Amino acid sequence: MFMLLPATILTVGLGAKADALENFSARLMRVETANEAVLTLRREFVDAIISKWNLPDMPKGEFIKRIKSARSSVPIAVMLDEQDDCTDESQARTLGVIAVVHSDIDEISLMRVVERMVMKKQTHLLQAVAVEN
Repeated sequence: MFMLLPATILTVGLGAKADALENFSARLMRVETANEAVLTLRREFVDAIISKWNLPDMPKGEFIKRIKSARSSVPIAVMLDEQDDCTDESQARTLGVIAVVHSDIDEISLMRVVERMVMKKQTHLLQAVAVEN
């Protein structure tokens, strides 16, 4: 019998938007900069990441690019602001993020995106365990 532990979600640069996830049944880790996120990822295991595309210390998706190359199995959703353009969205999708959302997303939709990311990660883990047995 397998027991799935509550997921750990890392939010990066979301500010008050991360408040929408407070009631989600997961451990929520909130940071505001890419450098804080990198430090967090060095010491913590996370199941999913939702991050702004443009972070003050790593603009134009640099953080997403680095994380995707270092931890390709971690589901990532990207949040775009109104000043981001369709090129940014296209670049994010090319990197293989699980979702691209806009900063005006409502709380319920944001929770669904995170739920989908967690389900993808847990399904991946269960498949890996099944292959081992």
